[in-house]
Amino acid sequence: MAGIKLFVSILTLTIIFSSAFSKPLKCTFRYKQNFYVCFIFDHPNNFDGSQITVDSIEGKHLHDKMNNDVVAVRFVKVKNLGFLPKDLDKFFPNLIGIGTTNANLKELGQNDLKAFKNLKIISFGHNQLTTIEENMFKKNLGLEAIFLSQNPITNIDTDAFEGLSKLKILGLSGLKCREELGIGRNVEGVKKLVEKVKKGACKKASTISIFVEIFKIFFIDEKEEEDEQQFFMNF
Repeated sequence: MAGIKLFVSILTLTIIFSSAFSKPLKCTFRYKQNFYVCFIFDHPNNFDGSQITVDSIEGKHLHDKMNNDVVAVRFVKVKNLGFLPKDLDKFFPNLIGIGTTNANLKELGQNDLKAFKNLKIISFGHNQLTTIEENMFKKNLGLEAIFLSQNPITNIDTDAFEGLSKLKILGLSGLKCREELGIGRNVEGVKKLVEKVKKGACKKASTISIFVEIFKIFFIDEKEEEDEQQFFMNF
């Protein structure tokens, strides 16, 4: 009998614990350019800075659309996101874009991004990210645009940008680093950045010897469709 009571108690605690961190996300579905996007607006009960797991999606789709038609998720005016919600990919398997700004996002790594196999753009500027970790984009080699501007980044791993052969836009303005990187606005600039990072630039910079280098690299394939360019630039 004692064993049964213990089992029931553990099961009850497990259910309570799971329900406390699993919750629905409410989407406002709209078109941005020609892209079907889920916009997630802030709500006091939605985000408190802790890691949550998505258990359902709420919100009315437009016309005959459904979750599989959503190509991007944007968190809007969310003040305390903390971490990317887990299992978002189970509801939106075809995402090419995901992002938020000024959301107090504290961590972002390979484990957060690897489920999104079709990503072309990530946009997480003006957050609290400090590290671009080793092989961060290893599972997202189709990325064409990365925006991480205005984060207190002090550590970029030497393999952080390995394999990103399709990268066309890289936004890292406000990067905190130990040395001037001297990056230009062209393809050679990106190559130079990757080489600098491989040699240890921006590796574990201390608060004493931080040099603030502002740069932004934009090089867009002229053959790229105009609406995709605008989507990248305004996401």
